[in-house]
Amino acid sequence: AGGRAPEADTLERVQARALSRLRGPVRAAFRRGLPDGEALLVKVPFQAADGRVEWLWMRVSRWGDDEVLRGTLVSEPRLVEGLAAGDPVEAHVDYAFDYLWFHADGSREGDTTGRFVEGGG
Repeated sequence: AGGRAPEADTLERVQARALSRLRGPVRAAFRRGLPDGEALLVKVPFQAADGRVEWLWMRVSRWGDDEVLRGTLVSEPRLVEGLAAGDPVEAHVDYAFDYLWFHADGSREGDTTGRFVEGGG
């Protein structure tokens, strides 16, 4: 007794941990080559014509030495016109908000900010 209670998680802390993992072990695994049946998704921003930002999931197919993620859009945009699921997209890893790594065994990791964004945090 007498110790301090741990600080409650905030969206900023959760996101920082997710991005640290994305830039560290997840990047290393991706660059080695994900096994068959695995996929890496990253949530990145796209700007609508009215200036609003829409956060959408993209499936990463290439992660260049320039830290640019390239792949295809998974989410169906509601705000961004002229963009649809399946379109080729790219974003710098610095703009990533979260990641979701689907493993071949059916497990997954990431999407740690979802509970905050959906109002559960």
